[in-house]
Amino acid sequence: HPRLFRGDWLAPLPQGLPNQFSAISFLDVFEHFPDPSPALARAQNLLAPGGILLLKLPNKKSLSYRVGRALSKTVPSLAEKTWIRLYQLECPPPHYFYHSRDSLERLLAKDFEIISGGWLSEIPFRGLWSRFWFFPKTLRPLAIIAALVYRLASFGSWNDSLFILARKR
Repeated sequence: HPRLFRGDWLAPLPQGLPNQFSAISFLDVFEHFPDPSPALARAQNLLAPGGILLLKLPNKKSLSYRVGRALSKTVPSLAEKTWIRLYQLECPPPHYFYHSRDSLERLLAKDFEIISGGWLSEIPFRGLWSRFWFFPKTLRPLAIIAALVYRLASFGSWNDSLFILARKR
């Protein structure tokens, strides 16, 4: 019979929960661990044999990540108004690290078999447009143009989030 646990992942589990789970997911959580090793070790211990682990987090190889990173280094005031919140750069709760699909697969390789993985586009056009909305009112039409150009230029790498589905070995 299924059970659900949400809370401090590294704290002892509340009484009444099973000591093994058929699935564990980290949806936009994994990047918030200062060190992912204890979280992965705990997931590996709590998963039943053949249990499934699902990770979803920001994609370090996406164009939106690279733009945010470049802006934060070159034009911090612009980055603060547009991209900083997108990738939690210097904002609480912090993202301690970022991964690409390759780096996640390497991290999981010892204890998990990769079943599937891919990318998701989670920034809708409207959300992208709002990131440029700080333009002065007379220049706001440029926000639409900037968002469209960005969207078209990022055709092959728009995938700002990635996911990995893995089975416990």
